[in-house]
Amino acid sequence: MIHSNCRFGALLWILALSLFAVRGAEAQATTSVVGIVSDSTGAVLPGVTVTLTNEDTGIKLQTRTNADGSFRFDTVPAGRYSVTAVVEGFAQQQRKLQVVVGGAASVNFVFGPAQPPPKGKNYVDMKVFYATDRKPSGDKAPAAFYSGERSPDGGLGLGTCKVSIPRDHRIGELESPKWWRLQFRQNPNRDVVLLAVIPYSESKFYSELASDVKATKEKKAFVFVHGFDVTFEDAARRTAQLAYDLKFQGVPIFYSWPSKGELAGYPADEATIEWVRPHLKQFLEELASRSNATSIYLVAHSMGNRALTGALQDIASQARTNPVPHFREVVLAAPDIDAGVFRELAVSIETAADRVTLYASSKDEALAASKKFHDYARAGESGPNLIVVNGMDTVDVTAIDTSFLGHSYVADNVSVITDIYGLLAGTPAAHRICLSAANLASLIYWLYGPPGIAGCPVPLPAP
Repeated sequence: MIHSNCRFGALLWILALSLFAVRGAEAQATTSVVGIVSDSTGAVLPGVTVTLTNEDTGIKLQTRTNADGSFRFDTVPAGRYSVTAVVEGFAQQQRKLQVVVGGAASVNFVFGPAQPPPKGKNYVDMKVFYATDRKPSGDKAPAAFYSGERSPDGGLGLGTCKVSIPRDHRIGELESPKWWRLQFRQNPNRDVVLLAVIPYSESKFYSELASDVKATKEKKAFVFVHGFDVTFEDAARRTAQLAYDLKFQGVPIFYSWPSKGELAGYPADEATIEWVRPHLKQFLEELASRSNATSIYLVAHSMGNRALTGALQDIASQARTNPVPHFREVVLAAPDIDAGVFRELAVSIETAADRVTLYASSKDEALAASKKFHDYARAGESGPNLIVVNGMDTVDVTAIDTSFLGHSYVADNVSVITDIYGLLAGTPAAHRICLSAANLASLIYWLYGPPGIAGCPVPLPAP
């Protein structure tokens, strides 16, 4: 009887071990499905919805592409699947996939014009809010509505703009007529065009802004402050393009100060940008208190950084007497600011935001000219003059292929737009694709590298 019980116990033990082994094997019988979503120019597409469907069970998994255009599904059991990617303005794409255990399955998507352009409207209307201390010109044409002169007494004009983004728009492009193609007039089906300027009263502006922000999922807004040699028209166009390329799930706003909009206007713009500072401060405070936004992102370019950093310093200096509005991210791109002045501002700037990021480059010819003009280094330079301070992320983008002057990379370079997409999504620099850490005087800063350069992986090959 004892021997029988022992044999029975041993049999149960063997059976239990067998079941454990089977279940362990089943638990391990999974793999990953990975891929890249890009457009026909090779530019990656972040924020794209990708769905993985098991065709035997009907179970669906969904994700979005990361800042580098990649997506990944883990612990996928073997079986027959379909993978679907959806990009606004293009036909949905689907791939069939047989998943087997033993290695990651790869499936990539490349989006181009899905069908011949339809007759009539072939563009997206982008609504952007604006604040400006420019003087109205009296001309009702959208492109000429505001002049390059200062408004009387620094009063702010408020309203919205409607801007066209062509369906075949390419990330980083600010499409315009090209004379060598005999294009002499703007066409919203082809170009980024300021279609309308609609002035509002102050009460209507904040009421509609708050309503639009409330309608967004995460109650977000961003403010773009342009640089030197920019008209109101181009500020509106650039803001719409940037919001569209970043797939910003919130309300885009731009602050347009009275730049002369011409190269010869540099001295006048320098004088004006100091005049702008208190007006921008007032607008940011009103925006924080009246917009309904729980997350506000501030992006400044070139000389616009002088107004923004000055306004943030003034806001921070009021901490003892007034509530200080807090901003989620402050992005300072190619700042045309005296480097010494910027270092003194850095401490007060970072107290006004969860994170401050400085983008700099040693290929920036516009800043090199400014340095020669002023005889002092600029905050947007890298190389020996790179600014790295506690409480701020510095990203050196010298390695990327920039524009002719290497100055407008914040909005016209796919790599930088991709990095800012990750930044606005809340991803810290240590976890953003293509950034590698470097040290300067025991402080960490970040190097950006294109495919094949330090820190940036080569995209998966096309199927």
